[in-house]
Amino acid sequence: MNKSDSKYRLRDLLGEIDLYDRKIVHSQNRESFASEADCSQVVAKLAAKRDALAKKAIALIESGVEFDLSALPISFKQAFLPIEENI
Repeated sequence: MNKSDSKYRLRDLLGEIDLYDRKIVHSQNRESFASEADCSQVVAKLAAKRDALAKKAIALIESGVEFDLSALPISFKQAFLPIEENI
């Protein structure tokens, strides 16, 4: 995979991570479940999928693939933006 392919793959991964972040928040706040255990199980499955995507994205970022800071999901912004930009 060359650098340009990696750049677009990273962009897609960041978009998928953002989608899973939103799904997790929706499941926790808006969706109705029969029990708290059911909610926890759904959130755990979504978080596992999100974490797998995050590992791939972080590996690409650490390997030097360039990316647009505005494309970062909110959950990544704390880790990758300087403190003064997080305000």
